[in-house]
Amino acid sequence: MQKEDISLFIAVLRPVLILMVCLVHAPYISSYPSGMVNVEDINTLLGPFLKDTFVRGAVPLLSVISGYLAYASFSGRRFQQFVVKKIWRLLVPYIVWNTLFAILFYIGYLFFKYPNVGALLHSGNIGDVVKVILGINRIPINAPTYFLRDLFLVTLMTPIISILSRRYLHIFISIVFLTSLFTFFPIWSFFGYSILYRYDTILFYFIGFCLARHKVLEMADVTSFEYKQSFIWFLLVCLAVTWLLAKYKIDSFSYTKVKPLFGVLFFIVVPGLLSLIVKSKKKASIEFLLKFSPYSFTLFLVHTLVATVLLYFTGGWWLAVNNASPAYLQILSLIAYLSIAATLSFCIAQVYWITKSKIKSKMLQL
Repeated sequence: MQKEDISLFIAVLRPVLILMVCLVHAPYISSYPSGMVNVEDINTLLGPFLKDTFVRGAVPLLSVISGYLAYASFSGRRFQQFVVKKIWRLLVPYIVWNTLFAILFYIGYLFFKYPNVGALLHSGNIGDVVKVILGINRIPINAPTYFLRDLFLVTLMTPIISILSRRYLHIFISIVFLTSLFTFFPIWSFFGYSILYRYDTILFYFIGFCLARHKVLEMADVTSFEYKQSFIWFLLVCLAVTWLLAKYKIDSFSYTKVKPLFGVLFFIVVPGLLSLIVKSKKKASIEFLLKFSPYSFTLFLVHTLVATVLLYFTGGWWLAVNNASPAYLQILSLIAYLSIAATLSFCIAQVYWITKSKIKSKMLQL
């Protein structure tokens, strides 16, 4: 596999994964466990199918991609330079966007008494405000951005990961150790503080780093992969897991323990995606995703704002949708939500880039 094809694969896959993350946080339609999930009503299974199985692998695969790209970035510069770059790419957007969300949600609470997290900001307790913005011992106010914070903290471990990834035996032992650790101890706490929201990010980042170091993708002949078969198997497994959840209704505690395993399901289809993207590089759909790729990070940052606003302003209207609604209405609501979020991200990114360009040009004139 050529390096150009790998770069194409990552550029095309990134917006797809971000759209999958958006679906996880889509309004109206609930994931499991939900009181509306009923194995005898196929409409109620769409939410668990999408949110608990079909798109659950987005964050693990984003972690793998981050680790893969980190290898070249870490190898080509000093660790201090590597960290500074990650501060600007991950930590600064995390703080800025959570602060912005805090301001917007505070204003929303003042005028509409919504969302409820605005009450914490309105309390005047500086400690509560800091915890809400930074996500200390809780999810941050812009919930999906926990990934940026977790990923930044994991990148600080890159020197250790680099040492462990040199030999195949060390890689095998590390993967077995990390998998066992996260299976039996999914939540860690140090001195009363939870450091990461998802500790399996370390495992998937490590796998991505190893794939890059040992040039696994370069050695792969992706043209031999049968993408249709991998897609079919993936859909069948997702449907089976959804049916089992609805049939046996496992309790919330047990579900929380097994939920991270559902993210691994998506890896069934990764070889097929590699083959499909490489074979279809000149098709209009691939070109569209390439054009949309630069806006995907902004979409990741703003989609929960769209979901929150939609929940408030349409929740009581006749067009409100839930898990019991006909499947076609649920799908239409998802398309509308993604379209609004994508349009907003496009506008914000354009304003940012134009403003940044004007500032740079003025500074050069000084």
